[in-house]
Amino acid sequence: MKRFLLVFAGVIVILGIVTFFLPVSDFTIEGANNYYSENELREKITEGRSSRALIFFVQDKFMKHNTIPFIEKYTLSFRGFRHVTAHVYEKALIGCIRFQQYYLYFDWDGTLVESSPMRLPNVLEISGLSNDHAVIGEKLKTAEKDAFNTILTVTQFLRSNLIRIGERGVLLSDLAERIHFSQAGVSVVFGDITVLLGPRTDLEAKLSVMCDTLPELYGRKGTLYLDSYKPGELHPSYIFK
Repeated sequence: MKRFLLVFAGVIVILGIVTFFLPVSDFTIEGANNYYSENELREKITEGRSSRALIFFVQDKFMKHNTIPFIEKYTLSFRGFRHVTAHVYEKALIGCIRFQQYYLYFDWDGTLVESSPMRLPNVLEISGLSNDHAVIGEKLKTAEKDAFNTILTVTQFLRSNLIRIGERGVLLSDLAERIHFSQAGVSVVFGDITVLLGPRTDLEAKLSVMCDTLPELYGRKGTLYLDSYKPGELHPSYIFK
């Protein structure tokens, strides 16, 4: 019996040593992945961590997770120590403004959540807003009345509607470059085409007209003036020049 216990203890020690030196063999990413590639996320999550599975497991339980720009949080689940799955939760970004050489990203209620020199291609830039005070964690202060309600309405429309170009359907948010505010109202810039929506009045209806008209203007240059929109017109016409 004593010999058996010694052999058993020896096997446990050997297994413990082997397990200690075994590396993580599988690391997968789950969840939203709009801002980084899977390889980039994997590198950022494991930065400063051991490649040895057992140590990596202990570090996850007793050390703070790495701070990753544009990522709200992530959780790790382990299957047999060596198989790791990262569940990633991104920050909800509605747009960004340019400030000197940085981009300030804000969420759905206008709170600044990130400052970075990196320009995310799938987050619309907002230009023309007047602001002289920007603090991460606080709402962006601007003189434009209802600016964030307007941004929210336009952004949601762009992200949920597509137009047909040739044989393919393309989301408006993939074509839009920025939303611009001026004395004439709000505009959406699509490369060489600018759509002037004007004031917030009848904004949803103007956006629908924009969606219907853009395919006819594809490949041209100019400004589509929808600021003259009047509800109820039987045969409306709009200037494009």
